[in-house]
Amino acid sequence: MLLDDLEYISIEDQKIAFPKHYHETFCISLIKNGIEQIDFENHGLFSEKGTISIMNPYEIHSNPLIDNNTKLNFDTIYEISAEWKKYYVPQQKN
Repeated sequence: MLLDDLEYISIEDQKIAFPKHYHETFCISLIKNGIEQIDFENHGLFSEKGTISIMNPYEIHSNPLIDNNTKLNFDTIYEISAEWKKYYVPQQKN
């Protein structure tokens, strides 16, 4: 779902791990069920149901699964970069 300059995704029962990556903008996630694991270069972070995690722009991280039996549900919003928007979001005609 696209909300002006915000992207919203909802993940229900995450089944795969996300390899190392980064986002060009802040990334804010609400953990609805389970435990989210975020691994950084030198440390890790665990976010439980009811918590909010915030990733800084360009912060390299991965999201491994705790185990295959833990259901992880979360919602995430992040701002779309101007460069991405220029190429991928249809421009309105006046």
